[in-house]
Amino acid sequence: MKDCDMQKLKDPAQAQAYLNASLELFFKDNDFQAFYGSLEEIVKAKYTIADYSELSGIDREHLYKIFNNEANPHFNTITKMLKTLGFKLEIIKLNSENQLISKDKDPLNDAYLKFFQNTLEEWKLEEDDNLIL
Repeated sequence: MKDCDMQKLKDPAQAQAYLNASLELFFKDNDFQAFYGSLEEIVKAKYTIADYSELSGIDREHLYKIFNNEANPHFNTITKMLKTLGFKLEIIKLNSENQLISKDKDPLNDAYLKFFQNTLEEWKLEEDDNLIL
């Protein structure tokens, strides 16, 4: 991810939108590694891995394994990671077509979602092509 994008992820609203977009993509394509990648980028935008490890209580080596796709974290590890970043998971009812039941939509959130979906898709393409920016 570019330095300017990493700076944006320091903003809690941007980080939240990025994580939500990443989860939405997971529900569409079952690629949970993209979600790990999103977590890693937000962690690295705010902390060193060592500092984050100390704050979260998650072993540094385990974090590296998660971020390098060498380990799949348990649910409690994901929630601990999110909580350390200031977030939590929320369950939202789906309608019969497996679509989210519309709440009062915030156009700004929709714009963030679209922006970060595109960013995640670009990141995934770069990973697939082994490109490093």
